[in-house]
Amino acid sequence: MKPEQQSLFELEPAAWELDDSAEQFVATVVFSGGPQQPFDYCVPDELRGKLTAGQRVRAPFGPGDRPRMGYCVRLDQRIVPRRLKPVLSLVDERPLLGPAMLRLSEWMAEYYLCPWGQVLEAVVPAGVRGRAGTRETRFVWLPNRVAARLSGLRLPPKQSRILSYLSGRREAMPVAQLAAAAGCTMAPIRALEKKGLLEFEIRRFDAGAAAGAPVTAAAPGLKLNADQQRALDAIRGALHSQDHRTVLVHGITGSGKTEVYMQAITEVVSFGRQAIVLVPEISLIFSLTNKN
Repeated sequence: MKPEQQSLFELEPAAWELDDSAEQFVATVVFSGGPQQPFDYCVPDELRGKLTAGQRVRAPFGPGDRPRMGYCVRLDQRIVPRRLKPVLSLVDERPLLGPAMLRLSEWMAEYYLCPWGQVLEAVVPAGVRGRAGTRETRFVWLPNRVAARLSGLRLPPKQSRILSYLSGRREAMPVAQLAAAAGCTMAPIRALEKKGLLEFEIRRFDAGAAAGAPVTAAAPGLKLNADQQRALDAIRGALHSQDHRTVLVHGITGSGKTEVYMQAITEVVSFGRQAIVLVPEISLIFSLTNKN
């Protein structure tokens, strides 16, 4: 065999193929597609203390080291007889799955003879999977100096509607959500900014709250009577206080409870959040869907 031919078979091994018996901090990762078995990666120093089991990570995969997203299902420190490829980055700041759910999903994969990564994809809601950590988002709020003289301002209808909507909120909100909730484009918001009537700030925002995502603007609700308004105000108070509460709306059939529910849901959607309505009778579905 010629020397130049021998060199083809005497290539130096890659770094992760070298024998390295030192103890390593190892993350076990499973992927939702492709090979079914878990893969071990070393955790670089900059991710130690940040990465925990249950988070999604980006890790190099295959001969080309193409970054792929997977679930970190286990962390331990052990001696590995070879040098491992490192985890590249975190996708989530917090774990999506706790220890109990990881154990349950592993059992499901074994019992139903399916890949663990596919089980994790099914267990984690699609809305949660859709988030990718946090992102920078522009928040807007109505300053107190403007709220105090709101009634005296003479503004175009869309600008007035934006200020009225913000006056009912205690906290800042993403600009895109405000535009969707007020049923307008960004133009009137920029006009209010030029007039110095709004204040803005760039924040790191959890994408799980759908920062910057378009929110469907619901049609204006019906005018509520006094009892309905009190019920809606109680629900809004619970929403704005960010406390977990249970609110019981009591009323006879035909008293207008459904309209209270629908307007409360509109408030929730304006935050970029989601709501579920459980309907006791299938015949009521059509009346509810016609309200949207």
